[in-house]
Amino acid sequence: MNIEVNSERSYLGKDIKAWCMADTEDANALEIKRKYYSDEVEFKPSDMVYYFVDYVSTAESYKECGSLNMWGCHLHRDLEKSPRKIMIRKKHKRKNEIKLGKNEEFTEDVHPNNGKCPKCGGILVTNFGAGISCTFCVDCDYNDYDYD
Repeated sequence: MNIEVNSERSYLGKDIKAWCMADTEDANALEIKRKYYSDEVEFKPSDMVYYFVDYVSTAESYKECGSLNMWGCHLHRDLEKSPRKIMIRKKHKRKNEIKLGKNEEFTEDVHPNNGKCPKCGGILVTNFGAGISCTFCVDCDYNDYDYD
């Protein structure tokens, strides 16, 4: 596949990688290979994300940034085709990972319809005391008191 530098078109990471690894005479391909796909690079571009391939001259870099830090070839993520994921799912604890204290029971064992936290969906535990019970979530700050 032929990759056009400074075009309005974005390319999949796997296509850019194939271009860099196959084309050994194109200076832009060699620079992208060195910057993004060498063994020294820990975090390489994703094969399933779209990127623009841009070249910035030394004059443009100095004019735009006030330094020469941005000159050369760079990959920039195409946020329209490959938006970043915003929601990070937190792993909830399982029952076998939770040690219950004295006078504590899993809420779903006592009240089968009330086993999940309304805030995060985690496991609820109820602590029974003299004249009061406290139901709390093991994953977030949810708690509810019931006075007998």
